[in-house]
Amino acid sequence: TGQPFVPITLTKSVLHLDETIEVNTTVGFPNQYGLLRIENEVITYTGKTATSFTGCVRGFSGVTSIETSGNQEYRMLMTILKGL
Repeated sequence: TGQPFVPITLTKSVLHLDETIEVNTTVGFPNQYGLLRIENEVITYTGKTATSFTGCVRGFSGVTSIETSGNQEYRMLMTILKGL
């Protein structure tokens, strides 16, 4: 049964090459090797702190947004990305 969906928001704008995404909370997300979605863009990350995702690579699904401003909601797509 796992963790319930926890909506989170950006606390800092995200630029195209940013490898760290700052948010209000990362509760409910895997500690490493997870996926995030902002609108149609899927982002991978390799680690997290209480308020950021680290090792981010944007455009995992082939869709990228150049910039994203604060107050966007993120959703957890997978609890653990196996095989990475």
